[in-house]
Amino acid sequence: MHWRLSLWPVVAAQGLLVAHLLHLVLRAQGHAGTAPLLLTALALAMLTGLPFIVAQLQPDLFTGVVVLCAWLIGFRNAALSRIERWYVLGLACLAVVVHQSHVPLALGLAMVGFLLALGQGLRPALRVLGRMAAPPLLAALALLAVNAAVHRAPAVSPYGSVFLATRMLFDASGQAWLDRHCPSEESGSAPCAGSSALVTTTSSGTRRGRCTPGSVGPRPGRRRPRASSAT
Repeated sequence: MHWRLSLWPVVAAQGLLVAHLLHLVLRAQGHAGTAPLLLTALALAMLTGLPFIVAQLQPDLFTGVVVLCAWLIGFRNAALSRIERWYVLGLACLAVVVHQSHVPLALGLAMVGFLLALGQGLRPALRVLGRMAAPPLLAALALLAVNAAVHRAPAVSPYGSVFLATRMLFDASGQAWLDRHCPSEESGSAPCAGSSALVTTTSSGTRRGRCTPGSVGPRPGRRRPRASSAT
């Protein structure tokens, strides 16, 4: 979208997307118009971190989008036009698929919506459940298809264990496991074989060996990899 010229168009698009979603939510609540939208935007800008999240290129922006879309789909579906229903459904699917933690979040919201709607009867509650569960299920199918086609691994998160292992190393629980089970690099398992690649950076310099929380760097002689993010 930025054509290698500027990232500001992406930020502007995110802002417009959130503003339009707020417009739909306010209209569904009976507060249509420019004044309610501007007042709501002003309150959110002053009292929440929304402006900072919108201005960043990260999937965390879509966490709130998942919640608002789920509410519109589940409880205010009748207040939307046919085109708006398809639009909100597509936006909800996009918001779920950009971050894998949004899949259980959206499914949990669907279950909560079902329980809240039970007061209207079982059939209405099932309809709410079906509408709210559609985006995470479609997003999960999309993730399965993409990972099967690209990585030959039909899974929602084929490499999620990498992030979990990294988190455990920085939290010291993974370090304790390495100390117990990998007395040497020749211990026979893949984690032990790669333990010498971990480098500890201290105030006195860089040394080879196991990592400590907050002090992992590249191996000596190798160029530091670029920072990257994944969903």
